[in-house]
Amino acid sequence: VVMLMGNCNSSSSSGGDPKATLLAFFDAMGKKDMESVRKLTTSESKGMIDMMQMGMSMAKDNTASANYDKTNMEIGEAVVNGDEATVIAKEKTSGESITFTLKKQEGAWKVAFDMGSMMQMATDKMKEKGVSADSLKMMMNEMKDLNLDSLQKVLKEGINAMDSAK
Repeated sequence: VVMLMGNCNSSSSSGGDPKATLLAFFDAMGKKDMESVRKLTTSESKGMIDMMQMGMSMAKDNTASANYDKTNMEIGEAVVNGDEATVIAKEKTSGESITFTLKKQEGAWKVAFDMGSMMQMATDKMKEKGVSADSLKMMMNEMKDLNLDSLQKVLKEGINAMDSAK
């Protein structure tokens, strides 16, 4: 059963279709085509994409890119609300779903893959699994203080140390 959501506004207006953008994002992620991923994500997503690229370069297997195999997913219709849209992607085997947020930037739909959007996805999933609001608040406060630049620097130093050890 394909999960569909009512489309309140026409998504064929200028800037394309949010669902098509999400599908293109999944294709690019599946191919590890980070240049295309960057073009399909919001400007605020740069730090997260940089970290993902670093993680993919360190991974010895393709399990990360398998998470974006759209043949394993059912993609719902976009719900557009002004310059923001949501699209639900449901994994066929497990039935798990996640709501992706897209934003219109420079006249085109872009996947919001920044820390705030990722935290919202995680929060929604934890609520769905019954995690309490108090523990969520505490984790969110800790995550706000996370400095992606510092984390990225530490990851790069670790990669360089591993390369030197080889």
